[in-house]
Amino acid sequence: MHMIHDAIETLEAKDFLTLANGASGFLSIYYALSNNPIAAIAFVLISGVFDYLDGKVARETNKSNEFGKQLDSLADIVSFGVAPAAIVLSDSYATLSLVFAICYVCAGFIRLAAFNIQKENNAYFGLPIPGAAFLVLLVFYFSHTLAPYALLLATILMVSNLRFRKLSF
Repeated sequence: MHMIHDAIETLEAKDFLTLANGASGFLSIYYALSNNPIAAIAFVLISGVFDYLDGKVARETNKSNEFGKQLDSLADIVSFGVAPAAIVLSDSYATLSLVFAICYVCAGFIRLAAFNIQKENNAYFGLPIPGAAFLVLLVFYFSHTLAPYALLLATILMVSNLRFRKLSF
C-alpha cells in the first residue's frame, strides 16, 4: 500500500503529460471501437504530442527517473501499440489482420522493454514505437487494405537491429 502512495506522491508535471498520453491512447481505442477511425487517429496524434512534451519537460528540467520511464512505456504501449492495432482491426476482422495486430502489440512490448534497459543514449535500436504507430496510421489513412501489412512491417522494424538516430526538437 505504501509503495503506491509513495509513487503517487512522486508524480511531477511531466508525469501528468505522460498520463495524458495514455488517456489519449485510451480514447483512440474507444473511437476505434465506435467505428470512428478519424477520431481514433486524431487521438493517437494527440498522444504523440503529449509524449513529445513529457520527454521535452523531462530533459529541460532534468527530472528523468525510473518511475517516469516505466510510466512512459506503459502509456506508449496503449497509445502507440494497442490503439493503432485496434484502429486497423476496426476495419478488418480477417484472421490475418488479427495475427498481425497481435504480433505488432507484442513487438511493441519487446521494443519498449528493450529501450528501458538500453545503455546507449544517442540512438534507438529498432524503430521506436511512436514511429511504428505513425507508419501504420499513415498507411491506414490512405489504404485500409494495406494497413494489416503495415502492422507486419512495423513489427519487423521494431524488433530489428536497425539503428535509428535520435532526433532532438
